[in-house]
Amino acid sequence: MRVTIAGPIAHKCIAAVCAGRSATEVFGHPGKAAAIDAIWQQREYFFQGYRRANAKLDFLETLPWIGKVTKHHLAKNLGASAAKPDVHLVRLANGDQTTPARLCRRLARLTDYKIQTIDSVLWRACADGILNSRKYELEGWDAAFLPTPTQEPSTPSANPAGDEYVGKRPIAVGPLTGYFKPTAAVRTPNSM
Repeated sequence: MRVTIAGPIAHKCIAAVCAGRSATEVFGHPGKAAAIDAIWQQREYFFQGYRRANAKLDFLETLPWIGKVTKHHLAKNLGASAAKPDVHLVRLANGDQTTPARLCRRLARLTDYKIQTIDSVLWRACADGILNSRKYELEGWDAAFLPTPTQEPSTPSANPAGDEYVGKRPIAVGPLTGYFKPTAAVRTPNSM
C-alpha cells in the first residue's frame, strides 16, 4: 500500500484507539482493524515480551497481522537495527546482487549512518520519485536516479532520518555499488 494511502488510515486508527474507540470504525479491513485493537489493548504486555525476547524479529512475527516483511518495519520503529525488505529495497538490493539487509549494512558502514536510517532514506528516495527502484534493478544507476523528484514528496514534513544526521557528513549516493561523495547542496549541521 502506498504511503499516501496508508498514512491517513494510520492517523485515523491512532486517533480512534487513543480516544477509546475501535479501529474498525475508521478502517475497512476487518482483520487488520481487529489486530490493531488487540495490540493496542495489550500493548504493554507485548512490549514487555519484545524487550525480554532474545530473537526480537521472531517475537514480532507472532503479533497479529505482523508478517515476514512487516516485522522488520516494526523492529525499526522500536529502535532495532533492521532493514525492511519491501519492494523498493528488494529491487535496489537485486540491482546490487545482494539482500536489503546487506545493502543497508554496507552503506551504513560506509557512511556512519544507522542501518535503519539508510533503509528509510533509500525508501523515501524511491517513494518520492528521486530513485526508481525498478529501473535500478533492471537498467542501473544512470536510468534510475532523477535529481529532481517526479512527484511531490509523499509526506513533505516527514524526516525519515530523524535528527540522526547531526555530526555526520552529508552524502550523495551513486551508484549504490560505487562511490560516496560530499554534496555542497545539502545543509550540514554546522550550516543550520
